Amino acid sequence: MLNYYCSTSLTSSFNVISMNEALLICSCQSCSKLQMFLIDSKNSTLIYDLSENLESDHCLRHTLSKFPMLSMEYKHDPCTGREQTLIISKCSYEQELKQLCFHLRRLLMELHKI
Repeated sequence: MLNYYCSTSLTSSFNVISMNEALLICSCQSCSKLQMFLIDSKNSTLIYDLSENLESDHCLRHTLSKFPMLSMEYKHDPCTGREQTLIISKCSYEQELKQLCFHLRRLLMELHKI
């Protein structure tokens, strides 16, 4: 009965944002790629080449600041030291959601006993 409240499957994925929230994201190419990643429940990692376009990079960073639940890691060019690649991950967010679901399930079971 409590399974309706929370999925316990280790393979289940979560969307970071709703479709309505995704529509509020900038429509540039970089942000559109991010938008598709955020609403896609199958992919947990997105990789950007930051050397392509500085203007879209600035826009992407501004958009990413709105989503603190995403994990971001920058890889630097060994020769120049400049940021070369950005790796965005939903994994830490998904892990937090699974922990929250587990905690809520436990609370619901306790309430069910009362």
